[in-house]
Amino acid sequence: MIRINAQVSDPMWEKIAIHTKEDEELKDVLNAVHFGWESEHAQSLKPYYHFRGDITEIDGVLVKGPKVIIPKTQQGDMLKKIHEGHLGIEKCQARARQVMYWPNINNDIENHRTMRYMSETQVQAGKRASGTT
Repeated sequence: MIRINAQVSDPMWEKIAIHTKEDEELKDVLNAVHFGWESEHAQSLKPYYHFRGDITEIDGVLVKGPKVIIPKTQQGDMLKKIHEGHLGIEKCQARARQVMYWPNINNDIENHRTMRYMSETQVQAGKRASGTT
């Protein structure tokens, strides 16, 4: 098995492959990779079209150069993993850009970080209000 990205474990790779096959948009991308980009699914291919030459499939997983294309159902889990190190938005984006891709990934990272910050702020405010700080 050729692995383009050593930072993705075998179990995670297999999980991504399963979710890729179930993702409607990525199924269209897989078909385009194998059979050509001129398709009736042009709308779903639009976010990937401008770098179509960089996309390939390895063992059921779509990759864009050295980056794994993450199915929608796995993006939330990946956002959590990105933020586990409690890095700032720019470092999180840089870390993610090294190994993974999906359309609007930078916006999703920023929104996830903002939501986490707001949630943490609300928890702290609740503790102060109840006197449990």
